[in-house]
Amino acid sequence: VPDRADKLNDGAESAWRDAMSLARDDLSRMRADEGLGTHLLTTAQGGATTEERVRQSVAFLDSALGRIGSVTAAGDRDARRAAILINRATAYEVLGDIDRAFADWSAAAIANERSASAWNGLARICLATGRGDASRALAKSAALAPDDPSAARERSRFRLAAHDVSGAKSELESALARHPE
Repeated sequence: VPDRADKLNDGAESAWRDAMSLARDDLSRMRADEGLGTHLLTTAQGGATTEERVRQSVAFLDSALGRIGSVTAAGDRDARRAAILINRATAYEVLGDIDRAFADWSAAAIANERSASAWNGLARICLATGRGDASRALAKSAALAPDDPSAARERSRFRLAAHDVSGAKSELESALARHPE
């Protein structure tokens, strides 16, 4: 199965690189940059090439962010910006660049205040660094995604890391009550 996954990942990477070479406008180029950057991040599996792939991911995500301002197509530009920032923040965390990760998580939460993922990421980096207001970020995430089991599980982990056992228990009990299956 790993050999098949590697072949599929190689095919996907090739397709994203083809999309970049075929892109004729800023919207298409932004989408290709974002897609390849995200692909490189999600397929950086450890080993000697992980850091290189994550650094390449950051470069493509930087390019996508640089293009987003010139895109005139209809759509939620702030939500797209937040999605790109979330991926780049994750890449910076993988690289150990906590200052840049903190900046991107903060910017993602501002760009799309309705993104529970952005608020969860901001809470995680606040807890890890002691910077910012982790409890506010957790509260925003809970208000935005009270029914999302994944978000609740992540929030419970943060609460445990902050030694808030009752808060973690409450997050999980609430998620289980909404999704007993």
